[in-house]
Amino acid sequence: MKYKNLPSARLFPLLFVCLSAEAVVKPFTLPDRAPAQAAVWSELLCAAAVCTALIFFFHRVSDSSLRLLRTGRLKQAKAVLAWIAVSASFAGGACLVTAERFYRYVSDEPTLSLITAALILLAATYAVSRGVLTMTRAAGAVCVLFLMGAVLLAASSLSSARLENLMFSDDILRKTLRRTAFGNWLPAELLCFILIKIPLKQGGSKCACRAVAASAAFFAVSAVLAELVLGEQAGALMQPMHTLARLGGLSVFKRFDALHVGIWLLVLLLRQAFLLYGTRTAVRGLLPDRWASFCIPGAIALTLAGAFACSALPQGSAGVLSSFATLSAFGAVLLFSSCTEVGS
Repeated sequence: MKYKNLPSARLFPLLFVCLSAEAVVKPFTLPDRAPAQAAVWSELLCAAAVCTALIFFFHRVSDSSLRLLRTGRLKQAKAVLAWIAVSASFAGGACLVTAERFYRYVSDEPTLSLITAALILLAATYAVSRGVLTMTRAAGAVCVLFLMGAVLLAASSLSSARLENLMFSDDILRKTLRRTAFGNWLPAELLCFILIKIPLKQGGSKCACRAVAASAAFFAVSAVLAELVLGEQAGALMQPMHTLARLGGLSVFKRFDALHVGIWLLVLLLRQAFLLYGTRTAVRGLLPDRWASFCIPGAIALTLAGAFACSALPQGSAGVLSSFATLSAFGAVLLFSSCTEVGS
């Protein structure tokens, strides 16, 4: 399959849905109890910082150096790919843990954790085996369902919204910085984005920045909606958007939560597949050609290792570690590109 004819704009639904997954399905960490005001400022701060970094990154890194990196022919490239594989697999493991816990959270009679995780990985593996083009096509349909579900959730909740539920704090700067520092401020999906075999110079920066900005706006609107309906309890709940789905209704129609849960599980599955794709691409550059058939099993093994590591970590630390790992991986790619351009 030739990915060079795939426009970067086609990747926007995939990237947007993956980046917005945590807006509706929060990682199972301790509630931050921060007001929506802090969430809005935090998302604006993160989006501005990440977009600035992406513009700088795409300006300094050439497509030729990225192609050389993906091949893994140089020892330096293998070292960078190894760190990318670790970063992507750790984020994939965190996503797997979140998806399994969310399914257990919403199910009255959940299956065993290992069976749920195995089914998620099996579906993600099939999606990766079909190629990134198939994933982008599926992402378009999932994105439409995701946005329609968000509109339905807002419409069914507005009747219970009260402006007096919005909280304003004098110590908003400290709460904003705390929420930013302990959140997933640099998603590993952006690292997987640069591994896709397309000319990223042609609109890659715009596509990534638009997806980051759109997901930040979605996060902010979700936080405000939750606080309008739930008040100060929104920051104390484990899954506030699922609570909104259970409470909301239109006319005689009540309890849309099953519909929303189905869409959100599709979003988590797509995110899992995208992170697995990034891990598989990095592992493929590390392995010799005769071992190419082992790249997907290797990616699955790394993702499972990342899931065990995330399960053993204290609550709230997985997102921070993933962000720093992603940041260091971007720095390694930038250093590799600078060295190859100087060498050439």
